[in-house]
Amino acid sequence: MKLRCIIAVITFVCISACSQARYTEKHNRVDVTDGIQREVTVRVLAEAGEWLNSGVVVHAGKPYRIEAHGKWHGGPICGWTGPDGIGSSKMCFFNIIPGWSISSLIARIGENGETFAVGNEYTFVASRSGILMFHINEPESSCTDNQGFVTAKISSPQLAQDIIDVKIIGFDNGVKTNKQQDYREAVLNAKAQAIERAGVEVKSTSKVKDFQLAEDYIETRSQASCCPISKSWTSVMRKGARIR
Repeated sequence: MKLRCIIAVITFVCISACSQARYTEKHNRVDVTDGIQREVTVRVLAEAGEWLNSGVVVHAGKPYRIEAHGKWHGGPICGWTGPDGIGSSKMCFFNIIPGWSISSLIARIGENGETFAVGNEYTFVASRSGILMFHINEPESSCTDNQGFVTAKISSPQLAQDIIDVKIIGFDNGVKTNKQQDYREAVLNAKAQAIERAGVEVKSTSKVKDFQLAEDYIETRSQASCCPISKSWTSVMRKGARIR
């Protein structure tokens, strides 16, 4: 009899704790890249069992930025944390994304999109098109009594739009190989110079196998906003003579 009472109490507590909140506010569909509304702010509830539909429409191939702040927890024993989940108790290990705290902010694109961690801030290029959705890093069916919320701001980072014209003369590395390889090396050199002129740090690598150019690789890294090139003329030089 005593055992039955204990089981009944535990069941009642779990049922009560699993009475998860639902979102009543509906967000209108917004495209933050269209120039009308550049950012959207939404509130993500820790106790909500369902995913929050932010209303933000993202497009595959376009960049977006999420910034979040606030306090919440994934259960009383987990402890209060920010959206990065740092400081949450290791006893709280029921999470959606392994390796991230139960109190981390996560997101996905669409109902069936792959989940990804956001934390305090995250900049990404959308892998697919759809509605951006948010949730605490805890399964929707978890029996918890979460509390708190975080506010997430979604925006589209803008790059500088200064237009410049570039005329570059490229040279090969001076090593005698063949006309085709020398030409490609000179073009690669010209492209690297053009990108550097636009304000981007460039690292380029060429691999040669059996006297044939096997691979061209250009790595670019911008320290600030990069200026797009509207027009470019590339003149190629090999051993001091212009190649036609």
